[in-house]
Amino acid sequence: MRIALSTPNTKRLRRAVELAIGPLLLLAVWWIAAKGGWVNKDLLPPPFETLRDTASNIWSGSMTKDFSRTLVRVSYSIVIAIVAGVPIGIILGAKATIYRSVEFIVDFFRSTPATALFPLFLLLFGLGDLAKVAVAAFAAWLVIVFNVAYGVMNARQTRILAARSMG
Repeated sequence: MRIALSTPNTKRLRRAVELAIGPLLLLAVWWIAAKGGWVNKDLLPPPFETLRDTASNIWSGSMTKDFSRTLVRVSYSIVIAIVAGVPIGIILGAKATIYRSVEFIVDFFRSTPATALFPLFLLLFGLGDLAKVAVAAFAAWLVIVFNVAYGVMNARQTRILAARSMG
């Protein structure tokens, strides 16, 4: 007779093992591909060499400037996406006729990855930070617009009436 012990620690351990399988499998395939010579080592160095170089760059401080510039670009992108996306999402979600009139455009952009439009953004904004911020802002804007619009469309009517009565 087998007795199954199901304690919180056992569940946590099982969950940790489940979460670790994917990354460990990725590292194993990466290591095998690099050591087996399947790819050029200049294009894909072994994982432990990459991790060692990354750690040494972090500890030496040489990545601080790049990391901070990336955080600034991400911050600009998120602010632009929120400021432009929330009002448009509310308008699209509140008026079904407006949503139906632009539904084709919404579906087109939902099915097109923002990174596929990167060459267009390069043509419009050039090679600098502006193009990077524009692509990230556009990708975030799409997510915000769709989620706000769907949230407004699927809101309970009683909540909408309560919000209108409160101004």
